[in-house]
Amino acid sequence: MPGGMSHKSQVWSGVVLLLVVATLIVVYFVWMGSNTEDTHPLPVITDASSQSDSHVLYKTYFNAEHGFRVQYPENWFVEESGSEEVFSVQFRGDDRGVTISSMPLSLEGIVRDSINITEESEIDVNGLPATHLTGTNPKDGGSYSVVLIPHGDIVYSISGSGQAVDDVVHYFELP
Repeated sequence: MPGGMSHKSQVWSGVVLLLVVATLIVVYFVWMGSNTEDTHPLPVITDASSQSDSHVLYKTYFNAEHGFRVQYPENWFVEESGSEEVFSVQFRGDDRGVTISSMPLSLEGIVRDSINITEESEIDVNGLPATHLTGTNPKDGGSYSVVLIPHGDIVYSISGSGQAVDDVVHYFELP
C-alpha cells in the first residue's frame, strides 16, 4: 500500500493498542484498590465451600484485621459491630445465632460475668486450648454457651445458644 500501513500492520497495531489499554485499566484498578482511605480491610466471605452433612452448606467468613476465620451456615446473615476495644460479628439465622468477639484478654472476666455458669470445661478448638462455659443467660434464663479462646493478649469469645455455638466452634480458626 503506497503511502500507508499494510492491513496486517494495522491489525497488529490495533491488537497492541488494545493490550496497552487493557493493561492500563488493570493497573488503575489495582492502584485504586491499594490506595483506599479505609484502613479497615473488608472481611472476606466466600461462597459455600464445605459440607458437614448433606443438608447444610457453609460459607467462610475471614477477617484479617481481627485474625480469625470461621465457617457458618450459608443461610445465616452476618453483622459486624465494635468499639475501640471489642470487635464482634454476629451470625444469625434459623432462629439461632452466634456472636464471635475479639477483645483484650483483660476483659475475659466481663464475659464470664455475663453468664450464670453451671459448668466449665477445657476443650480444644482446632488445636487451640479453650474454655467451654455453659449456663443460663441472666436476662431471659435461657440456655447459653460461651467458648473462650485466649491467644496472646487477645481472647476470642464465641457465644450463643448451646447447639449453635457447638455447630460453629468447630469451624473457628486462627490463620
